[in-house]
Amino acid sequence: MPGQFDGNELLVLPLGEFMVGVVTCYDLRFPELFRALADKDVTVFAVSAAWVAGPLKQEHWTTMCHAAGDREHVLSACSCAAAPRILRPQSRARPDGRRAAGLGETDGVAVAEISPERVRSVRAALPVLLQRRYEVRPKP
Repeated sequence: MPGQFDGNELLVLPLGEFMVGVVTCYDLRFPELFRALADKDVTVFAVSAAWVAGPLKQEHWTTMCHAAGDREHVLSACSCAAAPRILRPQSRARPDGRRAAGLGETDGVAVAEISPERVRSVRAALPVLLQRRYEVRPKP
């Protein structure tokens, strides 16, 4: 059936001048997924999260978000903190790795402006994607 998503494809959606790769927080553990999305010309990673709270979990989240964004993509990561055991991780939303918006422990919506020009500027300053020596291939 056309348009049916079987879970094996990469979920990439056009949004204005951006291509958005949609992933979950667990996907942050698989850097090859983010490389495969980058090969699909994704400029924004949209990460939905229900990050379970615990020792060093905020630090874990921050490190994994930095690695996934690799400073050449916008990483928009948010958490639904409906349950007491769910951590409210800080969002990342700039291609240079800096936090653009966040609410800390407060419920609400944080908004940050992103621009394709900023993504291009960061990529021109440090062309990591162009300097890769290996490609990502799906498992058979």
